[in-house]
Amino acid sequence: MFNPPSHMIKKLQAKYWETPVNLKLLLKNQMVFPITIPIVIPGAKSALDNLDAFREHVTQWLALAKKYPPKEGIEVLFEKKNYRSLGEQIIPRRLVISHFQALILLIGRENEINKLRANFASWVELFSPAKSKVKPFIDVLVDNLDFVQHVDWVTVNLLAKLLSQIEKGMGKGEYLRKLPLKEVDTKFIEMHLNFIEQLSIVLIDENIEHIGLLEWLSVVPKPKHWLLVIPLCNNARRLFGDLPLLRLPSDYLQREKLPVDRLIIVENEQSALCLPPMKNTIAIAGAGKNTSWLDAHFFKDQKIGYWGDIDSEGLTILSEARKKQPHIQSLMMDKSTVERFKERMVQEPLSIFKEPTHLTFEELDLFRQLRDGQFVQNRLEQERISNDFIEKFLNNWL
Repeated sequence: MFNPPSHMIKKLQAKYWETPVNLKLLLKNQMVFPITIPIVIPGAKSALDNLDAFREHVTQWLALAKKYPPKEGIEVLFEKKNYRSLGEQIIPRRLVISHFQALILLIGRENEINKLRANFASWVELFSPAKSKVKPFIDVLVDNLDFVQHVDWVTVNLLAKLLSQIEKGMGKGEYLRKLPLKEVDTKFIEMHLNFIEQLSIVLIDENIEHIGLLEWLSVVPKPKHWLLVIPLCNNARRLFGDLPLLRLPSDYLQREKLPVDRLIIVENEQSALCLPPMKNTIAIAGAGKNTSWLDAHFFKDQKIGYWGDIDSEGLTILSEARKKQPHIQSLMMDKSTVERFKERMVQEPLSIFKEPTHLTFEELDLFRQLRDGQFVQNRLEQERISNDFIEKFLNNWL
């Protein structure tokens, strides 16, 4: 009914101080001023029925107007309103906040702002940005306000030492952990990479924004998406130091052609361990849904088989792999294999109903049959196929 100053100030605190997005806009001088807030005008009946509250409402707004003279940038605008039963009354109509400092004064956050400014000043003193870079530098601090407010000065000093050392290309194509730094560990960079990158754009080189800090430093990202690689013949094994199996990151397989004519991609690692010896063949296992590494051009020159679970997900992964390399052949993912081991089928926990786009007619028909429940269950796991069947099938494939 009435909107006294105390209620409005609480709303302003919530909107402009306790909401991180708006607080950062304020601190970066990106909030539009003046801010004009309407004050609800009580109707005649409300004023008459709650006369004491009405008078208190007006009194409180008059007190606020008296407390903050116009020079403070806080102004309550009043207007006359004629009430039939009360006569002419002067009532508050709008609150106008002219600038940032006025808002901070009104919501009682001057101490916090002074602490923030002192903190920012300490950062500026330590990092010594050029005069033209001071505001962009402080804007980065504001964007990372929670970190800046709570970080210890040991960490801040490490940041300063780091930024004083980094140079374009210093990584020389090695991993980040090999970066030649003094007194700064490279895990520190990994932990604070995003913030370091933002500071580097402002303090060192604006071009970092377009290519990223790691590329600017000429460091390669740490390996990920490790795949199990199993040489299935002696010649291939010798090329890998007679190791029976090894792990390689998927990006390596995108760069380097494996020295064989045939590849077998296996959805699950455990299933790959049962593969028999195969001439001039290497198995790659454990990729799961990750097929991005198959886009390397040299795969088109190799015979590739794909073996996964016979279910909606396995057939979908097969389709995604075939998007990369259309000549991929499915292995033991047909209706005859399902019929042979149908008593070992189980229920797929979450089926995919969207039809894959890169299956053969027979594979798509099998996908639909599994989806539509034409078998007792809708999933035949790789592990449930016997080794003698696998060996016979793969010998025929060869």
